[in-house]
Order: sequence, then structure tokens, then C-alpha cells
Amino acid sequence: MASQAQQRPERTNRGGNDDDQLPVEVRSLIYSFAIDHLALRNEALVDLRRRGLPDDLAASVGYRSIPRKGTEHAAFLAALRREFADPLLARCPGFRDKNQRLTFWSAVGDRDGYIVPYRDELGRVTGIQMKVLGGKYLTAVGTRIKHVYHIAGEPGERRDLLTTEGGLKAQVAAFHGKAWCLGIPGQALQPEHIDVISCLQPARVIVALDQEVNPSTDAARERWCEALWKAGLPTYRATWEGEL
Repeated sequence: MASQAQQRPERTNRGGNDDDQLPVEVRSLIYSFAIDHLALRNEALVDLRRRGLPDDLAASVGYRSIPRKGTEHAAFLAALRREFADPLLARCPGFRDKNQRLTFWSAVGDRDGYIVPYRDELGRVTGIQMKVLGGKYLTAVGTRIKHVYHIAGEPGERRDLLTTEGGLKAQVAAFHGKAWCLGIPGQALQPEHIDVISCLQPARVIVALDQEVNPSTDAARERWCEALWKAGLPTYRATWEGEL
């Protein structure tokens, strides 16, 4: 994966609460360490190949299989706790449960999945989801959606920016369509996302959500287009054909 020029935060016993958001530099450092300590098993590679992503790209973006429950999961958490203080890990979305106990996703029996990292325009990991193999996406507990987005593809002067639901979909679209894409986890486009898009200065923003018989998706498409247009961004619509 791409290396980040980041300083290791001081180990601290400072606590925090749900309103105490870690800076993106610290979140990225923790997520990058976690990614570096996980493997990408064949089950995940098969799913990513089905979407058309080559193995080297999947590895470099940072898709990784979740650790298997038991020894592998325990060793993974132990490595994180040696590197970062427990209160710091507890403040990073994905490493605590609803009772504030340190944890992480694990593969159990036939239930498996892989991490989907969301990287910003500087390559920093803003947040993570877990793709359940054969199932849905799970967003890390404690995530502030407004701070999470994924940029894929090469930017260019006054280039169109495709905006879509899902970091993996954005990555696949960028690879196959040679497009510049921004993906968010879910359908709640936030003012902070629009600020990011404005700073990227695209020629046009193209809202590309699934074409499906789903009133919530239709409503989201209208909300996104209206919000982007009101922000002064030239906004257009597109729909996906086939499965990404």
C-alpha cells in the first residue's frame, strides 16, 4: 500500500467520547497499521476479481481480509495495542463495540469479509467499511460519515468528477472507466463532502447512483443533485449499467 509520511502520535491515556473525533492523520495512521497487519485471502480476491480489480491494485488500495476469530484475531489486536494506547484505539471507529470494549471484525465459520478503506485525495485513510462476502457493507462503529470519503482515479485540470455511493464502487469505476471518482459510505451526502468536492474544482459533478426500483435511491439522487447545484457546482446525472 502507499506509504504515508505521518508521525506516530504520542501514547496517551486521554479518554474521549463519541463527540471526540480523531484527526484524519491519526485515524489514517491506525488504519494503515491495521491494514499492514492483515492478509488478503483468496476468498476476498475472488470477490474483487469478479468486480474486475487486478490483484496488485486491490492490494495497493488496502483491501484486506478480516482476521479469523481466535489466535489470528487475538494477535492482530495485540499488535495494535503494542503500538497504540487503548484509549486512543477506542476513539478510532472500528476498534470498539457499543460497550466501549476494544474489538474488531472477525471471520467466524462461513461468515467472512474484507476491509474496504476510504482514502482521501492525499491517500490518507478517512474510514473503513467491511464487505461481508455474499452480503452487505458494514460501517465501522463510531464512524462520522461526514468525515469519510474515497477518491479514486487521476485528477486533471477541470476534469469531470463522478460522485457515487460506496468506496469500492468508486474504485472499480475509476479503474474500468478511467474516471475520477468520489465515493461515500451510504446515501447521506453531507455538507463536508460538498466542501471537499468544491475544493477539488471539477469541471462537472456527475451524480452516479444505481438505477433501481428503490424510492430511497431516487430520493437520494434528487437530494445530491439539489445540494450540489445549490453549492454552485455544475451538476449532472448518470446511472450505472450492470454490477460494479
